[in-house]
Amino acid sequence: RTLNRIVFGKPLAAQGSVQEEIAKSRIEQCRLLVLKAAHTMDVFGYKAAESAIAILKAAATKYGFGSNRQIHTSSRRSRRRR
Repeated sequence: RTLNRIVFGKPLAAQGSVQEEIAKSRIEQCRLLVLKAAHTMDVFGYKAAESAIAILKAAATKYGFGSNRQIHTSSRRSRRRR
């Protein structure tokens, strides 16, 4: 929708303020996904949180967060690597 709307001679998506708001919303989305996954792990355990973790990984990868680091989801895996 923002690509089709023209404001001040440029697409709305090209306006700096719109890009900033989109970036903030993506960061907030990933932050909330982290909180949800952590809460689910604390309350219900790792197995119950697998879908929340998968959604978080997909969103973080899509938006470029953590693309150069592996996202660790279980302390068991961390212990095996030592």
